[in-house]
Amino acid sequence: MGYQCYEHNGRDQGYGVPAICDHPGCNERIHRGVSYACGGDPMENCGLFFCGKHRANYPDDASLGVCERCAIPARPFKRKPDIPEWTDWKLNDPSWAEWRAANPEWVKSARASRNGGEE
Repeated sequence: MGYQCYEHNGRDQGYGVPAICDHPGCNERIHRGVSYACGGDPMENCGLFFCGKHRANYPDDASLGVCERCAIPARPFKRKPDIPEWTDWKLNDPSWAEWRAANPEWVKSARASRNGGEE
């Protein structure tokens, strides 16, 4: 299995998926690979992705690089949506044609969102 792009918990993940930090108010560009995953594993902890500023070793943290909420522990932050660059890639790149054909409802919804609610 490759880790450039895969889906987990209804979200595209992997080092090939451009994103922004899931910390509220942060707009740092990252990707959704393991190096930005809370705790270094997107299948554990909160499952969110953070820039270096928001994924650190907190004083009471026994693991490496968790977000401030997982260090406490507390309810996770709300995950941020895909960035337009990624949505446009999935909508238009020829390499995603087969996926688009298998997911017409996602395509319809994404196109409507990108066009201000109009298809």
